[in-house]
Amino acid sequence: MIPCQVCGNDNPLGTRFCRKCGAKVTTGLADVNASVAKTRRQDRGRMIRGWGSNVLSLGVFILACAVLIRWTATPALPPADLPLPSPGPVIPLPDPVKPAESATPAPPGGAGQPN
Repeated sequence: MIPCQVCGNDNPLGTRFCRKCGAKVTTGLADVNASVAKTRRQDRGRMIRGWGSNVLSLGVFILACAVLIRWTATPALPPADLPLPSPGPVIPLPDPVKPAESATPAPPGGAGQPN
């Protein structure tokens, strides 16, 4: 970028007149060298950012492919061959409680027998 001598606006390299005020832009060798160096620094920064995003995208793609291959292409692991646990001592279960014969208790003295 070449600065205008009148208004100070930055104009692209190779312009003859300022894009803001219309004054004639005079360029010297030092202005051209400074403009080229600044453009190279900007281009290098864009290139590095571009490579960074490309590497990041490639890493995400490889990770996604690895996960997909792991879930689809590899067989399931066989169950482990572990020894069966020993049964240990056998504890007998108590007998279940038997329900009562009738819901009402018999009165004392033999009720229900004829007198």
